[in-house]
Amino acid sequence: MSRRIVVGARGSALSRIQALLVGQALERHHGDLEVRYAFSAAPADLPYAEAGDVAMPAHADTRIGAINRRGGFALHLHEQLEAGAIDLAVHSWKDLPLPERAATTIAATLPRADARDVLVFSLAGLERLHADGDGVLRVLSCSERRRTNLRPFLDWALPFRPSAVQFPPVRGDIERRLGALLAGKGHALVVAKAALDRMLTAPSPQFDGTRQRVRAALERCRVMVVPLVANAAAPGQGALAIEVR
Repeated sequence: MSRRIVVGARGSALSRIQALLVGQALERHHGDLEVRYAFSAAPADLPYAEAGDVAMPAHADTRIGAINRRGGFALHLHEQLEAGAIDLAVHSWKDLPLPERAATTIAATLPRADARDVLVFSLAGLERLHADGDGVLRVLSCSERRRTNLRPFLDWALPFRPSAVQFPPVRGDIERRLGALLAGKGHALVVAKAALDRMLTAPSPQFDGTRQRVRAALERCRVMVVPLVANAAAPGQGALAIEVR
């Protein structure tokens, strides 16, 4: 008889792609395994998914580290796993809270993807930046690590010298962030390279639309890969954590 396993993940396109990568790896190693998937939104995602707005509410803590410490991106999957609703949970490892849980453990991972960040510059945004005259470069990001590392990097790495660099907060999945950039919320956006790579090479026809939308957005931009020596990666960036009971 075939065995069945339920893989749980967040509901964003990237999370579903990552869950599929894990499911396919399991199927390659266990020919009799039937893999099913269960996707759900994390509580930390809901206000922005429902509102359709990538901007953070004024009262919200925008720091990714603070959200992770509260388990905002992972807690609902922990609870589903402990309740037996799913058999394993697929997380972006950098989104896990630091304290370990008594009833579950991280049992495996896939080979780690590229750990670097990328800066995505909107071509229209750069035109606005030079036309506005104040020279303030606005880079969309909620990460304290990225803000700290990129300020000195951007002072010398660009072909122009911004008068200042600001980091307006932005949240939501990758497509929402790219949408915010192209809608003029900032001049640039910083994201994990692994996230873009996975979305552009998603291993299933069901993600054809995702690939096309992301590629179309990037065609309106210029992308700079930031070296790790200038911008150290978050712990576990590019790695997937596979959690089981």
